[in-house]
Amino acid sequence: MAQQHFFVSGAMGCIGAWVVRNLVQENSSVTVFDLSTDRHRLELIMTTDELARVTFIQGDLTQTNTVRDALTDSEATHIIHLGALQVPFCKADPPVGAAVNVLGTVNMFEAAKAAGIGQLVYANVHGEPGPTRHTALPTQSLWCLQASQ
Repeated sequence: MAQQHFFVSGAMGCIGAWVVRNLVQENSSVTVFDLSTDRHRLELIMTTDELARVTFIQGDLTQTNTVRDALTDSEATHIIHLGALQVPFCKADPPVGAAVNVLGTVNMFEAAKAAGIGQLVYANVHGEPGPTRHTALPTQSLWCLQASQ
């Protein structure tokens, strides 16, 4: 079996940083896709050698072609989608919040489909109980991700 290669969006955030750290420490290949280039969280919890094993791609989830091309070029086998704006940012600028949280997630599903990856893991920050697993990618975006939080 080929080595697992994870494509992680939102890796510069708190949860994303720990996910990347754990994947690297389990010797998985990791590509990070994030708008931010600020690696301070990762630098707090990972060694220089661990960080050197991560491929970083700066990109915007709202840009359909950018997301698709980054995922396809990474040759990832798995997707962990954590890229989103939290409630304070969505309240401050609802159109941007909706663009990132809804369109960004739709773009990730579409990129997964284009890359032939039949499933992805994502975080539900709305607080719904229990895990959700989509083995067939949805054609609609989960009720606009709870109206973008």
